[in-house]
Amino acid sequence: MKIVYVRWEDARAIAGPRPLSEMNQIGPLVMETVGIFLSEDSEVIRLAQDIYTYDPEEGALLRDTSIIPQKFILSKRIIEINTGQRKARKGKE
Repeated sequence: MKIVYVRWEDARAIAGPRPLSEMNQIGPLVMETVGIFLSEDSEVIRLAQDIYTYDPEEGALLRDTSIIPQKFILSKRIIEINTGQRKARKGKE
């Protein structure tokens, strides 16, 4: 399994009236996202917060997925982790 950290720029919406001089100083929102790495290609990187079950017909079921355009990414780090099976506690199966 791989975990990914992505620092990226996202759109920003600001509600309410603001002076033009203030708005001209505001840029994109910098986001930091961490998740389970699913895949990436030249267009996007895909990650999920949870993989919570496996269906033989559908494969892994995912929850809270993010698809981030590569052109918005400022930096990223992908880390491989060991996901060895947990041992059952004594007296429990």
